[in-house]
Amino acid sequence: MRTSATKKLTPSGLAAIFCGIAVMLGGFADAQLIGGFGSKRAPEAKPAYSDTIEVEVDMTPEEIAAARAAAVQFAKLDENGQVVLPAIPTKRLVTMQKSDYYAPPTDVCLDAKQLVHYFCKAWKDEDYERMYYAMDASYRKDVSYAEFETRFKDDAETNGGLNDESLRPEVEPTGKGLRLTVTLQFAWPRVAPRTVRAEAVQTKSGFRLIDSGIIPAAF
Repeated sequence: MRTSATKKLTPSGLAAIFCGIAVMLGGFADAQLIGGFGSKRAPEAKPAYSDTIEVEVDMTPEEIAAARAAAVQFAKLDENGQVVLPAIPTKRLVTMQKSDYYAPPTDVCLDAKQLVHYFCKAWKDEDYERMYYAMDASYRKDVSYAEFETRFKDDAETNGGLNDESLRPEVEPTGKGLRLTVTLQFAWPRVAPRTVRAEAVQTKSGFRLIDSGIIPAAF
């Protein structure tokens, strides 16, 4: 009795075939994501925001003297027989908290109006980190820098960015600070000025701004 050369596929056999096809399709998709077959690469993730910054500061006379003493072992004689030392550094890098580095100047924080002008000057310069650290710590706890920056960049897409500001002379006391009225004028002439309220609260470091009308709404 002869047996047939073809076998009937079992359910498990069909499953194996479909799994193989899925693996092949997955490989094709991966190749597209990493730039295969002439397609675009997947966008790279943005690095996490750091709360610290490296800053170059002047070395103290004692530090310079120590660096000079350490450099003696690397001294050489030039063609005239003179001792030549390596260049002695006068600056060094230190790691600082951004909340300290970008903090508004002390004299600015003594006056709520000056703080608003300071904030608006940074706004015009698109210096969003300086703006962010003019905000009260409780605001920064609730709103990340990335979200804060995005609000102002999105707002600039609709008006060209801040061009000028003017404050009304009257100041309204609140329970914890002061409320000021600010008129914002934007770079694009067709955009009407925006009159908003800015609120500043008193902290141990002077005035800081809190969430109020001067901060653009999230889109």
